[in-house]
Amino acid sequence: MGNDEQTYEDIQYALRVRPGNPWRIRRNNAFFNATKKELQLQKKLEYKDNIFLRYEVALEYFYNRDLADQIDERMQLISRKASIMEDNIDSDLFDAKDYSEA
Repeated sequence: MGNDEQTYEDIQYALRVRPGNPWRIRRNNAFFNATKKELQLQKKLEYKDNIFLRYEVALEYFYNRDLADQIDERMQLISRKASIMEDNIDSDLFDAKDYSEA
């Protein structure tokens, strides 16, 4: 017989008893699962909120850029009108009272 062989006397059988209350263990497991599910839902909610904010900021950027373009166009139109009026100040067709409040 070699050293790596076990004899019948070498094999021990033991019964392991858990000192914990099985109902308490079940409640702890249920609490852990509920907490895990709650954290997953919070994570999903935070993700959706962040995605919403991301797209809201992007839309606000495009809106403000479009608004700035419209303001620039309006300013160019006003300056063209002003230059046309300056050029025609001596014209008989130009009446300053039409463009000012008296």
